[in-house]
Amino acid sequence: MNRYLFTWECGAGLGHLARYRQLIALLLERGHEVMFASRNLEAARTVYGEMPVKLVQAPIHQRQPVDMFKPNSYVDVLINQGFEESDFKSRVQAWSDLFETWRPAVVIADHSPTVLLAQRLHKHTPCIVAGNGFSVPPVQRPFPPFDAQSPVSREDLIQREDNLLNAVVNPVLRELGGEPLEQCQQLFSPHIQWVFGLPRLDHYQCERKQTYLGASPSMGGAAASWPDTPGPRVFLYVKNHPMTLHVLQTLKELRWSTLIYAPTWSEDLRRAAESPSLRLSAEPLDLQSVARGCDLSVSNGGMNSVVELLLQGVPQLLLPLHIEQLMFARAAQTTGAVLALPLKWQKPNRFLHALEAAADPAGALKKAAVEFSENHEADGLTVQVDELVAQLEAVQQANER
Repeated sequence: MNRYLFTWECGAGLGHLARYRQLIALLLERGHEVMFASRNLEAARTVYGEMPVKLVQAPIHQRQPVDMFKPNSYVDVLINQGFEESDFKSRVQAWSDLFETWRPAVVIADHSPTVLLAQRLHKHTPCIVAGNGFSVPPVQRPFPPFDAQSPVSREDLIQREDNLLNAVVNPVLRELGGEPLEQCQQLFSPHIQWVFGLPRLDHYQCERKQTYLGASPSMGGAAASWPDTPGPRVFLYVKNHPMTLHVLQTLKELRWSTLIYAPTWSEDLRRAAESPSLRLSAEPLDLQSVARGCDLSVSNGGMNSVVELLLQGVPQLLLPLHIEQLMFARAAQTTGAVLALPLKWQKPNRFLHALEAAADPAGALKKAAVEFSENHEADGLTVQVDELVAQLEAVQQANER
């Protein structure tokens, strides 16, 4: 029997948790113990509450989104996640303490940069860096800019990385007895990397040494149940935002049958969604079931749900909220099956026209979505959970030698 530690430190949504459900189920079936240190315990219980997984609160920085700035590259993600804050050393130490008490055979770190620093204090514990293409960036110096048109120069990006390294990261590592980094990219480069997703939907749209594992296994959930109203069927999965009310109003006026996954909506939005043509669900929905019943999807652009619906030939509208979703939306648009809209569109009817284009069964978006699905079925690039278990066992065995 071995112990495995899964960690999730940054980001939002269920994707960082759900992608490991089948893998963890197989590990448990083989008699191993699993701990998941999650930034969001409520979300972790939603995914793993019925499984014998030890769930603990991840040591995270409590920075509010309003205090964050628009990042230019992954080094700014580190800063937004508190690498320059006064509690940084304490969080590295807290992760180190978790290593010491749980003593995992292998750590699987999903979007967990502070964990990767703590691992340098426990080099005898192997670590796998895991996540999507955003959270496992290409190992290049400097980290590539999020926007290819960014005015920030390569020299400025390198300087920003070196400043963070020399002023904050390495002093903390030295104080705690760890080996300093020569460059920020060494957070990732020593480790095996699991990059979930599809190559043509890479957030960075650039060459990388890492290879993609493929589409994540489906999480499952409740069967989709649609309002009994005429017209196209819409699946809506968007977060609280001032423009969400406009999205709802448009769908109400169209009277299209709309199923809404809204686990965190405010009461005001819930009241606005009271309509015979709209149906709310607070529990996760089986996206395979959703795909079989809907004609189009509208979401903020979470990678897992977008990919799963694309693989079933569903055209989509994306309303990205932050830089990770925006980068993914740009990549998804290259398929021809997706339209990405800014959340503050200038023309009042822009969203309506996009809805109508996506709902057209003979339209370009639907044709591209079907083509995407058929091409993926031919190449078969899907995560093989048994191969991940074999990798974990190989890593552990190599570490014991």
